[in-house]
Amino acid sequence: MVGHRGDEAARQQRRGMMTLERLRTGYGTGEIETVVLAFTDMQGRLQGKRLSAEFFLKEVAENYSEGCNYLLAVDVDMNTVDGYAMSSWARGYAGCRGSRVRPW
Repeated sequence: MVGHRGDEAARQQRRGMMTLERLRTGYGTGEIETVVLAFTDMQGRLQGKRLSAEFFLKEVAENYSEGCNYLLAVDVDMNTVDGYAMSSWARGYAGCRGSRVRPW
């Protein structure tokens, strides 16, 4: 459910959700090599970045990663579209709220 802030145990039980421990295990066994830190934009396109699992675990999981919220309001040529208040360069960065395992 979008915007739901249930307890952590219930959230992690949702289908496909990834825990940090599961990521560590998957990286340790070689099952997981890459983490895609992304979100869908207003057109349903995946926007974000690919990170090595090692880098994600050592740097991002313990600290943070930045991602401009302007990615939510760009066209296919990555030009910002007028009319979206949140697509300003001055508005800051978006946060990460969950992880999922994907077979690709």
